[in-house]
Amino acid sequence: MPTRTAGDAVVDFTFKGVDGKTYSTAETRKNGLLMLVFYKVTCPVCQFNNPYMEKFRAYEGKGFQIWGVSQDDAQKTVEYARTYGNVTFPQVLDEELKATVAYDLVSVPTLYLLDSGDTILWQTMGWNRDELNKVSQMIAERLGVPAVKIVEDDDPAPVFRPG
Repeated sequence: MPTRTAGDAVVDFTFKGVDGKTYSTAETRKNGLLMLVFYKVTCPVCQFNNPYMEKFRAYEGKGFQIWGVSQDDAQKTVEYARTYGNVTFPQVLDEELKATVAYDLVSVPTLYLLDSGDTILWQTMGWNRDELNKVSQMIAERLGVPAVKIVEDDDPAPVFRPG
């Protein structure tokens, strides 16, 4: 089965965060939009992608949350978040890969945008600057706020890099 994509059913999970808190996708989705960023700490494309994900925090407090979903242990995840972009959004653990398997991931990074509905709103794999700006626009429209440009036009980042 291929990776779940927009229009496919949402699969909810409860994760342990590296901060010791419990994170429930079902509960969080009731309160607005949730972006899940699945990654592996040794993935070079994930490392490249990470600082750009921090820009989505501009929507927090307006009905949006972003979580990094690590396929590694807590220690490696904390070090990764600090080293690659000094990421401050929640990092949750999928050490047993239950969510990874349920979402049928074939590569990382893979990103999902979810809301209170039963289907995935948006999904992308790898690094895709156009898709990141597209989903930022989608988030802004749903929240009724100005869009944040995730990747500027003059940014030297490539258009696409597979994970």
